[in-house]
Amino acid sequence: MEQRAEKRLSHCLELTFGNQHASSTGWTRNISRHGMLISSENRVPPVRNNIQVNLKIGGDTIVLDGVVRWNNEFREAFDIPENQMGLFINEPPAKYCDYISRLG
Repeated sequence: MEQRAEKRLSHCLELTFGNQHASSTGWTRNISRHGMLISSENRVPPVRNNIQVNLKIGGDTIVLDGVVRWNNEFREAFDIPENQMGLFINEPPAKYCDYISRLG
């Protein structure tokens, strides 16, 4: 498993996620330019799954494409609470990057 290079900021934002249609609800627990920890009341996708995240920031929705890097499959090894996943965002949109830079 790759080591995280960017500092994650504790930050809670509402979102939806899914494979082709972002229909499951969740929220961020922490975020960075290229990743985030997502919690949900719904089942989280398998590792290496490509997903779309619609992130609500103020009155705007930013669409992110990412890959699930870990989830509850590794719960025993890392003692991760249920329904959480780590998401890698390879090419974050400029609007998302701008938002992150204003937080840090």
